[in-house]
Amino acid sequence: MNVRISIFAVTALGLASAAVGQSGAQYLEVEAYYGNLVGGITGNGIQVELNSVPGVTVSAPQRIEFAVSSVCADGSVASGSSCPASAPAVGRLMTGAVDAALAGDATFLGISKVDSVYPGDKYIVKASSSGSKIFSGGAVRITAGPGGNPWVVNSRNEIWRWTGSEWNLLPGAATDIGGNGTGAVWVIGMDGAPYRWDASGEAWVKGSGAGVSIAGGPDGNPWMTNSINSIWKYDGSAWVKLPGAGTDIAVAADGTAYVVGTGGSVFKMAAGSSTWVAVPGATGVRRIAAGSSSFVAVK
Repeated sequence: MNVRISIFAVTALGLASAAVGQSGAQYLEVEAYYGNLVGGITGNGIQVELNSVPGVTVSAPQRIEFAVSSVCADGSVASGSSCPASAPAVGRLMTGAVDAALAGDATFLGISKVDSVYPGDKYIVKASSSGSKIFSGGAVRITAGPGGNPWVVNSRNEIWRWTGSEWNLLPGAATDIGGNGTGAVWVIGMDGAPYRWDASGEAWVKGSGAGVSIAGGPDGNPWMTNSINSIWKYDGSAWVKLPGAGTDIAVAADGTAYVVGTGGSVFKMAAGSSTWVAVPGATGVRRIAAGSSSFVAVK
């Protein structure tokens, strides 16, 4: 598959663009718009235009779009990155994605709603202020692994990691994947148990408990929601049940935890706290991811 990438960076000085890698008639075109949203990542959104793929008939260009709005500190929701200075953005709402992850606050990893050439899987996209990329292959779940590289689970429950130049198939099978962006990666196995990747042994190590959604905290310990929407965190020696109920969970590098409530609203818990606080404006959410100190919520 040949790829043409066009990058448009919105800056205070105007619009800059670059194009690389075009070859023949078969290409993907990526247009990424950036603004001064939390950490400098995606402002108005990411647009991907699929024109043709070898062996696949594309009758008309198909647009893949991740639209982004800002959740402002005063609870309002603003288009792109237009929160007022008095109420800066605390997170992002994104449509057009199945799942998302953040590497820090400056790199977005997402899985689109558009089917890839692999049945059951969706296109994988990376965007940051330094450029954008559509990866080969496809997936349904994603997290940021070591170095900010994507680790994914596909529709066949296979686990793959991007090395920086290629995909590696890992042992085991999973239904969800979550990491802390600095090295710890966890999955939910087919038996519902959490497994942590042991980089030295290149193997998954089984933990106790069971869940359906998993995230890694900055200390490397996992947080989970389970099949009855209970919320749990591992304190290093035992699982601790937290108040409330949730369907998905994420933990930022600063220790702030975010959970999607059963009604689709987002709640956060500061490091060291045991109380969930509603995030005004973040509603209708299905999946959530956290970076250094902010979140991206998939609607």
